[in-house]
Order: sequence, then C-alpha cells, then structure tokens
Amino acid sequence: MLNGCTQLTDQSIIAVADNCCLMEELGLSGVGHLTDAAIEALEKLTELKFLNISQCNKITDKSTLHLARLSNLRSLRLSQCSRLSTNALEMLRTILTHRGVIVRMERKNK
Repeated sequence: MLNGCTQLTDQSIIAVADNCCLMEELGLSGVGHLTDAAIEALEKLTELKFLNISQCNKITDKSTLHLARLSNLRSLRLSQCSRLSTNALEMLRTILTHRGVIVRMERKNK
C-alpha cells in the first residue's frame, strides 16, 4: 500500500506498473500528484483486483476509460476525486458493477 505517500509521481507508478505486473492490490489514496498518465499505466497490472485511488485530485474523466479496462478488478475505491465528473463516475460505476466489481465512490461536499 502506498496510501498517503505524497512524494510519489506518475513516473513512480509507471515504474511500479512496468515491474510488478502481477500485483493484486494497490492503494494510492491521497497521492495527490498522480495524473491520468499514472492511471493509464495501471492497465499493465493485469492481475490487479483491489485499487484505492481516493483523493487523487489530478485525475480526470480520461482515467475512467483506463479503469474500465482493468479486467480482473474486484474492488475500486474512488472517493473525493474532485476533477472527475458525475457523468464519468456514473458511467464507470455502471460498467464495473455489471462485471461484479464493488465500487465505492462519493463526491466531496462543496
């Protein structure tokens, strides 16, 4: 788990994805520097089952396309990602729950 490791960058996560392709669980909650590039790299984690990217406030709707491609995902936490639109979140929830993925997301009250 890398939750709260605020010094991690996209390059750090790309290196993890390139070298740990059998990883099953990854926690990146609160890693605020990550962008869509890091989420795109997660597609290389073909065995990823559990992912927490809550409070990653630089990821955008583009990331939902990459998250939807995580074919072995069983659980996704995606709360308080302020740059994700409600429409993109609902689309992702629909796709993933149809595949049996447990999706936990909430919007931060403004």
